[in-house]
Amino acid sequence: MLPSKILNIYPKSEENLKALVSFYFDEYDINQEGAVKMLIDKTSLSLNQLEHILKMISEAFYPIFKKHLKGKIDLTNLIAYGFAAFTQEAYSDSESHKRQMITLEFKHFVEEKNSNL
Repeated sequence: MLPSKILNIYPKSEENLKALVSFYFDEYDINQEGAVKMLIDKTSLSLNQLEHILKMISEAFYPIFKKHLKGKIDLTNLIAYGFAAFTQEAYSDSESHKRQMITLEFKHFVEEKNSNL
């Protein structure tokens, strides 16, 4: 589901990550605090892989996340859903039923988008 690291041509710098967060999420009324640090800490993912996750989260914002999450939404929370859907099983037993449901719905959304490419 993730692009190959080999296709990555730009460094995973704070400046590049800030640009991605701004590009995909400035139009939404969400808290972006801590998002860049969270992305930097995910050292195993390249910039192109992180961009793909952020793009999918952005595209799923209204049809999935805004629909299920009420109140002020934090980008770090959305990124956590993205990491769960892309890098592990859709959910773990320790997560709440609602979180499992949203993660699984997001994973299906991404699979459908990827199959249409």
